[in-house]
Amino acid sequence: MRIRVLVPLTLEGVGDEPMHELLELYAQVGAKSTELSVAKITGGPSTVEQHYDEALAAGYAVMEAERAEREGCDAVLNACFGDPGLRACREAVRIPVMGTGLASMTVATTLGSAFGLVAVEENGIPLMRDLASSYGHAHRLAGIRPLGASVPEILGSSAPGEGRDTLLEQALVPARRLVEEDGADVLILGCGGLGNVGAPKWLEERLGVPVLDPNVTALKLTELLVVGGVAHSRTTYPPPRAKPRSHPG
Repeated sequence: MRIRVLVPLTLEGVGDEPMHELLELYAQVGAKSTELSVAKITGGPSTVEQHYDEALAAGYAVMEAERAEREGCDAVLNACFGDPGLRACREAVRIPVMGTGLASMTVATTLGSAFGLVAVEENGIPLMRDLASSYGHAHRLAGIRPLGASVPEILGSSAPGEGRDTLLEQALVPARRLVEEDGADVLILGCGGLGNVGAPKWLEERLGVPVLDPNVTALKLTELLVVGGVAHSRTTYPPPRAKPRSHPG
């Protein structure tokens, strides 16, 4: 199966190393039959934390999803927890399009009664809360706690060393509060970069609850859709009607 990993970020000022690390992870955990290719958007935000970023990224994400379908891909994986343009991408193409946030929240509801989200920064909490609500999981959301580190800081801490250790200890604070104060029995890391530093297993060992790596969860659910031969409903995601449109860029 051919899966296009759509990175709905320009990564300007960050560099492409996080994208390469993501592909390395997917190569390790993906099925033997999975062929991965990656594309990042050519305009929009460097990273996505807020609704403003999501809106800027959405149009470019749609164009990349359409290109993936034209090039014969079997599915598209939106590799950002904020799922920029996910619904529009699903309207635009017939192949399955999976969002990292959608996959993580959906799987979390099968593992416990209430999940907690570790957000990147305070300003990203409204976007995460709205995502949980729009996906029908608001009643299963125990809480959202910010990590207090920017996305570039997280993406720059993947190598072993003092920075990585500091980030893990920093992530433990909101994660522990979600479990002990908010009642979460499953945790989701609200940034794929936290998976690159080994946070899921590290936190799970210390807190005793499942901690989902959003990257791995999204890939495996995308593979499941392709193997099962199913995609999103065209009733919920009808194809756009033909009319004059101006595309980004």
